[in-house]
Amino acid sequence: MFGRRKMTLASALAAMLALGGCGSGEEGTISTEDGDVEYRISGDDDATNIRLNTPDGNATVDTGETLKPDLPEGIAVYPAAKVTNVSNVGLGDKGSGSLVAMDTADAPDKVTGWYKAAAEKAGYKVEAQLQTGNLHMISGKAGDGREFSVTASAREGGTSVQLIAGSGLST
Repeated sequence: MFGRRKMTLASALAAMLALGGCGSGEEGTISTEDGDVEYRISGDDDATNIRLNTPDGNATVDTGETLKPDLPEGIAVYPAAKVTNVSNVGLGDKGSGSLVAMDTADAPDKVTGWYKAAAEKAGYKVEAQLQTGNLHMISGKAGDGREFSVTASAREGGTSVQLIAGSGLST
């Protein structure tokens, strides 16, 4: 069901979840159902760097509030948002992208509407839209492998936004 690329991403994400409680300056090995994953964590007050060596290749994850997101062409940080965290993921020559957490005073429908317009202008095809209660989601792909997904959730005082965008991270 999963190709080797998905296994690389799955291995990397499984290792990241297992490393969630680890501090910086550590290294070791974690056993996953896909094989052993070697990791090295480093960083400072501004960012944490995780390097993974999986059975399917190497992966990097850099995370911090002040990092510049590694976003594909046509996708950007929402203009009226405060970035609260960025996680840049690199899978070598297989792909790269970012998870960006943001907060904004704008309503969820305004956020997803902005992303829809920006994505379509940049050549993405919107493949899914969902609106249920206070949750709005939109996702799409471009013919060259770029993809994005945005979730905007209303909360007291504004909207929490999760943007995942990259190239070559799936299929």
